[in-house]
Amino acid sequence: MTDPAGRAFGIDIGGTGIKGGVVDLGTGELSTDRERIPTPQPSTPEAVAAIVAQIVTDHQWTGPAGATFPGDHQERRRPLGGQRRPELESG
Repeated sequence: MTDPAGRAFGIDIGGTGIKGGVVDLGTGELSTDRERIPTPQPSTPEAVAAIVAQIVTDHQWTGPAGATFPGDHQERRRPLGGQRRPELESG
């Protein structure tokens, strides 16, 4: 599938599953079926990238894409490396 105007391929990289599908950028809703493959264990960058590539290939997508990643949902708690920073927790 090529990039029809107003659509992109969305990837959700989660701790238990990696999901993907084409998203209508105007509504934020999926415009194709969602595919889910369990997150590989261990979830090395190479193993996760292979699953992402498989999902994109399965949809025959060649247009723009975006991804989400698991992380700490508490604002200003941890920097990108994940190490706790007490000095960022006040205020």
